[in-house]
Amino acid sequence: MRRDELSQIAPATPGWYAYGKDGGGEEFLSPVACWALGESNSGVRYVVGMCAHRQGSVEAATDMAGFVEYRYLPEEAGA
Repeated sequence: MRRDELSQIAPATPGWYAYGKDGGGEEFLSPVACWALGESNSGVRYVVGMCAHRQGSVEAATDMAGFVEYRYLPEEAGA
């Protein structure tokens, strides 16, 4: 059985974040660096946000402990 595979990536528009809550209930926002097209073992395709963490690596937001949803938070004009 093969693992899910990523077949394409595209840069994320600034303002997209992975939102979640850690084990202590603290909320977090992690910037989405890019969007990836994945395919499951059963052939189902999906899009997942990839977040940068540590030096030089990315992680699927859905694999982050406490991930809840994606949020778009555009910068306010003049901020």
